[in-house]
Amino acid sequence: MRFLSECAAAVRRALPDKCPLFVRISASDWTEGGWDVEQSVELARRLKRLGVDVIDCSSGGNIEKAKVPVGPGYQVPFAERIRREADIATAAVGMITAPAQADAIIRSGHADLALLARRTAARALLAAARRPRARPRHGLAGAIPARRPDRRARAHAGHEID
Repeated sequence: MRFLSECAAAVRRALPDKCPLFVRISASDWTEGGWDVEQSVELARRLKRLGVDVIDCSSGGNIEKAKVPVGPGYQVPFAERIRREADIATAAVGMITAPAQADAIIRSGHADLALLARRTAARALLAAARRPRARPRHGLAGAIPARRPDRRARAHAGHEID
């Protein structure tokens, strides 16, 4: 928690007050004895005190053999609990695939935001692929990622290296 807390505090100091600060967390490892929603609530309380505005509530992906019960809106309960117990705005993610589903999550008070990233991006890429001479934008699937200069080149360019 310390590393994330220090990073969040530093980013908050660097951002203008009018700019919201989102932090994405894995609210559960989905394993017994691993990171859980109770710890996530405490982390969200700490981050709120440091000036974080929204907790983006994801889960899993950290432990290879975790049994994640994937299904429509399966991570929404994390957003709801963190919102309620930490008194901070939350974003729900995880198989939210339709605008009506996102609207229901927000209207019911389960979260303040509903994020539809993968499905929306996939639809946009499919539509772009069907157009003549279309090309994915912003480094999405199929695009070649931009090369990052190595440490030596960045140092020569005057960038600080830790």
